[in-house]
Amino acid sequence: MVATLGFGATAEAHTLYAGPARGTAAWYAGLVARDVNRDEANPFLATRWGATGCGRINAHRWRCGIYLLGYDVGTNFGIRCDGNVIVYYFSEASRNTRAYQEGEPYCR
Repeated sequence: MVATLGFGATAEAHTLYAGPARGTAAWYAGLVARDVNRDEANPFLATRWGATGCGRINAHRWRCGIYLLGYDVGTNFGIRCDGNVIVYYFSEASRNTRAYQEGEPYCR
């Protein structure tokens, strides 16, 4: 899944900062939670989600952690799933960001 989100232009139009990167990561986590909750075959129900710390990869990319909190519908056992997303500008001419999931999520 690739998510796209737009932000207003500033003077530093080609450097991605932590605020927009974290906002896009949190938005992406919400999309993942929506998809998990819509999947009838998945016994996991996401009740909370968000973004954790972000680290700069370069001027245009950030690696951010995302999480989903919820429970297994069959057992009512609480579950937390963590994963990483890469957030980046996909165009030099715009402030739109994209995010994609890096690797597999870890659930416990």
